Amino acid sequence: FMSNGALIHAAAREDWRSIDLATLPVRLTRNGEVACAAIGGHAGGDPLAWLVAHVDEFRATTGLSRGEIVTCGTYTGLIFGAPGDHWRLDFDGFDPVDLTIEPSRS
Repeated sequence: FMSNGALIHAAAREDWRSIDLATLPVRLTRNGEVACAAIGGHAGGDPLAWLVAHVDEFRATTGLSRGEIVTCGTYTGLIFGAPGDHWRLDFDGFDPVDLTIEPSRS
């Protein structure tokens, strides 16, 4: 499961250093029903620790470029959906993200 079908991200926050990512509340709903609710929830605890280790590995090879996006895993685990499902993701202190997967037109 090491791939993404899409990446949706929020606007950048200047105060990101003040956010405790290891205890960040998250809530994911599918069609109005809670699919996941957690405090923290990232398998590695604080995803920034994973990111620093990842960046250190890249320094030995290709490095990373300014503006490059690196994903650090999930807070909700792998939750399957179906075409037509409406999803809403809420991280405490961030704007929510709403997404509907449209059924194929073929």
